[in-house]
Amino acid sequence: MKHRKYMLLGAMLSLLMLCVALPLSAQAAISGDYEYTVQDGQAVITDYRGDDTVVLIPDQLDGYPVAAIGEGAFANLEITKLTIPKGVASIGDWAFDGCERLASVTIPEGVVSIGDSAFAGCKKLAKLTIPSTVTSIGDWAFSGCEKLAASKIPEGVTRIGNHVFSGCKSLKSITMPKGVTSIGEGAFADCQKLAKVAIPSGVTSIGDSAFTGCQKLASVAIPQGVTAIGAFMFDGCVKLETITIPEGVTSIGESAFAGCAKLAKVAIPSTVTSIGDSAFAGCRKITRITIPQGVAAISPLTFSGCAGLTSVAIPQSVTSIGYSAFSGCDRLDKVTIPSTVATIGDWAFHGCKRLSAVTILEGVTSIGSSAFQACERLANVTIPSTVASIGDSAFLGCKRLASVVIPQGVTSIEAYTFSDCEKLTEIVIPSSVTSVGSGAFTGCARLTLKVVAGSYAAQHAETAGIPYELQ
Repeated sequence: MKHRKYMLLGAMLSLLMLCVALPLSAQAAISGDYEYTVQDGQAVITDYRGDDTVVLIPDQLDGYPVAAIGEGAFANLEITKLTIPKGVASIGDWAFDGCERLASVTIPEGVVSIGDSAFAGCKKLAKLTIPSTVTSIGDWAFSGCEKLAASKIPEGVTRIGNHVFSGCKSLKSITMPKGVTSIGEGAFADCQKLAKVAIPSGVTSIGDSAFTGCQKLASVAIPQGVTAIGAFMFDGCVKLETITIPEGVTSIGESAFAGCAKLAKVAIPSTVTSIGDSAFAGCRKITRITIPQGVAAISPLTFSGCAGLTSVAIPQSVTSIGYSAFSGCDRLDKVTIPSTVATIGDWAFHGCKRLSAVTILEGVTSIGSSAFQACERLANVTIPSTVASIGDSAFLGCKRLASVVIPQGVTSIEAYTFSDCEKLTEIVIPSSVTSVGSGAFTGCARLTLKVVAGSYAAQHAETAGIPYELQ
């Protein structure tokens, strides 16, 4: 019994000691319209309970100097004008997030950090001076400030965070200091009026989508030290005319320059070994491309829709050409596919209306579906002996194609492979072919098949009523 009493007394003493040990900062206090906590003898505002639209934050609360605006303290309020007092050193995450009517903010010198999403969604905020004392600006800090027209980043800031100014539709100018070394993902995404940007020479990394949707951006120079052009970095920059990519860059990401309709010239550095899907898709004014030695694959849709492209140099390091890689390159007139390439993907050269000469070297093993469909000027093509498969509709609509030799080893002529090849007069079919798909020769009114006696192709010609000759 006595032992149980001692145990109970010990527990009560432990609880009392814990309560005494709790810091004052855990206890919220209220002064007028403000809720705050005390940390190290200074007030941190945690909530604003008033309904004023013009707010002058006091420099003291109950004698404690105000040193910080806490997380979400003024979020989603109807404030129109705000003055932050001297003495405040930090503005917390989401502090003024969603204050859609906030049009004027005074931030004093002495503030050193602005937290994540601190002013995000302040749609009417048209002017903002970031104090020279600020050294840290959080992710999304000014995202969605649709009327913000200009901003100067202080000298002490070294990192432009993720989406810091994304959706600032009125932002026309941005000044970044020399000390900046990184620009985060989506940092300036959808800044529709941003026409010019100078990336500091010390920048070594730029995140994905950093400038996507900057519709008025006309020229950009990527500094030495950057090694990767991220995915969607300049996607939709419809007025981008010049881009300088330095030696040392090793990768160009997915859709990095997609939709840059005015980009007429781009030099891909010799150090690049990887080019992502759709990297230059829709760059209608590019006329020439040299793919560097070292690139192993031409990814899907890489140059799709480059309507002005007249020539492309494919190096011997390339082993595959992805689907639709050059589809819709209306002015591409000739191409040589090196012996290192094993596969030509589906739709690879679909709709290249002026493509008249294709050289496919020994080594290619497969030609994908619709690979050369609608190449209306393609008059002849030599299919190498290494090819084992040809996809459906591969040469559909090649109106000037005159003759084709299918190599021994191909076992199937797929559906619509040579459909609507109006000038096709001769196809040599080997004995290895054991099936012919529907419509394979539809619309080939001048066609005569050259077949091996007793072969499946001979039987098919007889059954389908297609003129044929024995080899």
